[in-house]
Amino acid sequence: MALGMTQRMIHRRVETGMWTPVLRGVYSFTGLPDSRTRRLWAAVLHAGDSGVLSLHTAGRLHGFEEIRSTELVYLNVDDVRRHPPEGVVWHRQIDMVPADVVTIDGLPVTSIPRTGMDLAGDPAMSITRLRRFVESALVHRGFEPADFGVVLSRIRRSGKPGVTRMERVLDEVGPGVDLPRSELERLLDRVIERAGLPSPRHEHPLPGAWDRPGFVDRCWPEVRLVVEADGRRWHTRRQQIATDHDRAIDAQAAGYQTTRLLWEHLHGDPEGTARRLRLVYEARLRDVGRAFP
Repeated sequence: MALGMTQRMIHRRVETGMWTPVLRGVYSFTGLPDSRTRRLWAAVLHAGDSGVLSLHTAGRLHGFEEIRSTELVYLNVDDVRRHPPEGVVWHRQIDMVPADVVTIDGLPVTSIPRTGMDLAGDPAMSITRLRRFVESALVHRGFEPADFGVVLSRIRRSGKPGVTRMERVLDEVGPGVDLPRSELERLLDRVIERAGLPSPRHEHPLPGAWDRPGFVDRCWPEVRLVVEADGRRWHTRRQQIATDHDRAIDAQAAGYQTTRLLWEHLHGDPEGTARRLRLVYEARLRDVGRAFP
């Protein structure tokens, strides 16, 4: 219709048998054989611009034998209407980003790390099968636990399905124990150097903590910026969320911003982390200049 076709022209093609309706708003030239690929395309086109093949459908498209085969078509969408078409399952996701989507034979498909996170939230996916999926991605596809951890850290929130199960799997296949502070700080300093930032203060007293003694990993007092490196196991991080929040509030009360960098960021994406850290520093430089001339 955007190219000038009218509703009547569409109806005419259907009436004469030139086109066959497949799903609402999706038509096929009459006589073309049915196939799995055709059904996937129909589901994607029907879902609109936000539709991305996900979960078990994505796992099979990526070639993982650990994922059960099913005739259902799973899609992540940002707006779930009342009833999906027969044979299609919609999952409303509000935390998708461009990095979560790849293309397979022209079809939009969730990336392998994002697929793993979505599968972790599916009750039909056993923890054993989820672990086998992640292990296969590490051994045969060249991924690292950090690749899955970056997705987990971004979408993790209270009540998000699958968080606890993915934490458990990553704790089992990842470093296994909390990283030594020396190793974690070495990674952090390497990222700071890569970002081209001034030398920070090491083990700086926690700003604003009048009744809470402690130190922060790295601090730039001139821009009131604190950076904390976190190499704890996933379940430990979840247990310490309240303490981390209190530390950040103390610093905020003293005019400091706290940026927490996970091991997954420092190890899995040092260049991207350095770039983002520099942007944070530059933003603080502008903000502090306006607030404290």
